[in-house]
Amino acid sequence: MRVVFGRLILALVGYVSLCSVAFAQLKFDKAQLAQLEALERQILYHPRKYAAADVDKFIGDAGRRIEFTTKQGRQVAWLIPPANGAAPEKLWICCGGNGTLALDLEPLCRALPLGADAFLLVDYPGYGLCAGSPSPLDIRETMKVSVLQATKELKIDAAKLPQRVCVFGHSLGCAATLLAVEEFHLRRAVLCAPFTDTREVAQEKMGIPKEFPVQHKFDTRPGLKELAQNKGRAWIFHGDQDDIIPVEMSKTLAREFKDTVSLHVVAGAGHNDVIGRALNELTAAMQDARK
Repeated sequence: MRVVFGRLILALVGYVSLCSVAFAQLKFDKAQLAQLEALERQILYHPRKYAAADVDKFIGDAGRRIEFTTKQGRQVAWLIPPANGAAPEKLWICCGGNGTLALDLEPLCRALPLGADAFLLVDYPGYGLCAGSPSPLDIRETMKVSVLQATKELKIDAAKLPQRVCVFGHSLGCAATLLAVEEFHLRRAVLCAPFTDTREVAQEKMGIPKEFPVQHKFDTRPGLKELAQNKGRAWIFHGDQDDIIPVEMSKTLAREFKDTVSLHVVAGAGHNDVIGRALNELTAAMQDARK
């Protein structure tokens, strides 16, 4: 953890320094843009791999591997079938934050009182058993192909995906699952600690000018707009002590999508403990989302 934190600080220092120099010049050459892109990756993504025992345990508990191929190469997502053994009433697409592996969400999904539902846990390219490296476009492709593969395996009619599929995300996972909302015109999302967009995060956390060419652009607004157009709903949970993504970002989304978003500010919660602190309310929201 100290090594990762140290690398993150170095990346932040390098990013801010390069931004300051390039912005002062009011131009960005190819070398600078390449350096910026590399530094953005160090800041935004923290991939890890699985221990073989973790995968074996998941499969031993009746979990399934969902294998597919994208432009980044072979990818692996993870499917938890309904606990009752029947065809799923709903499929939940689940994604975690930038330092989270998909199977880190397994205990939560199995503990929820949603035994009639299936859960698709999606890793980003370069995470877990997935080849390649992540980017907004590649994560969008991963979301699209993994959902199509899972729904085919579960025999869910593609025409019924808007009614049968819900999403759950935390942090970066909010942006990732909202890409699936866009792709499949979904109607229900439960989101924990979302940001507005990565450009605004860079402005808020590092003082980067809004004109700066952020290259890994994630934006939650198009997904929320899709929900609104589909007469859908989003439940947002955000800790009032979050020092990674300010709660003001969720308040902004709630204001901008007031007819779609229900915001729950979780007293005393930070960024990584918001799910645990809001578990009862979160469970209730997921039950509401099924209706």
